[in-house]
Amino acid sequence: MGLVILGMSGLLLTSCGATSERKILGVEDQFARANKLYEKGKYLDSAEEFQKVVYNYPGSNLIDTAQFLMANSYLKDEQFELAAVEFERLIKNYPRSEFSVDSRFLTGYSRYLASPTHYGLDQTDLVTSIRLMNDFIIDYPESRMIPKAEAALLEAHTRLAQKDFRSGMVYVHSRVYTSAIIYFKIVLDDYSNTEYAPLALLEIGKAQSKINELEKSAATFNTFLAQYPDHELVKKAKEELKKVEELLEKKAVVTSTQKKESPADSSSQSPKTEADSATVSKMP
Repeated sequence: MGLVILGMSGLLLTSCGATSERKILGVEDQFARANKLYEKGKYLDSAEEFQKVVYNYPGSNLIDTAQFLMANSYLKDEQFELAAVEFERLIKNYPRSEFSVDSRFLTGYSRYLASPTHYGLDQTDLVTSIRLMNDFIIDYPESRMIPKAEAALLEAHTRLAQKDFRSGMVYVHSRVYTSAIIYFKIVLDDYSNTEYAPLALLEIGKAQSKINELEKSAATFNTFLAQYPDHELVKKAKEELKKVEELLEKKAVVTSTQKKESPADSSSQSPKTEADSATVSKMP
């Protein structure tokens, strides 16, 4: 019985010793432990260890670095929502940190990566990421992150442009051309730098022709040819323009014929005489 008690006492002392060792682990050692896991690619574990630095050593000069690497661990582990939250926390809590500027971009970038890749799904995070990355490009034009921000922004714009373009095509197939034009103009106005801009411009010209806005349609096709002279759809635009010009010529002939016939019609009618007018005025 005495041996059992001594054995248990030994276990308790060992346990207490281990607990004390964990409690007195210095911030440098804790940071080194987390960083080692980060370098090994064990990002979920490294995030947890960096979190201990942030929570247990609030006055340390390593705290903003730990916060940044914790957020980056989540990013590399593809936990994009968590990454965005932690980058935002760094910006708020440590605005003078050397990682603050990069975190502003990475917040928007994480939101971008968190958004669904299919254009038909909810793109709320994508819209937020576009706003954040636009602000970043304006505020920090000299940042080394600008090329990456511009590339991500183009991809984000392309996804939203695709969504509006497809919506426009739905209305084209339903023959509701005025609504289709509205969506195509959104693509032109908001996402002119994407591959969907020339497609939208061409579809506007075709839709205008369908609703008999022939002059506008011809102008739209001419604009397409001027802005995108090397586009693969130039031949199609020229064909559509030729059709519209032929319709305009026919319209001009009809209008001219009607103008010529109009005086003849009016002259064939018997003119009112003063006597007729007097008769009309005497009628009760």
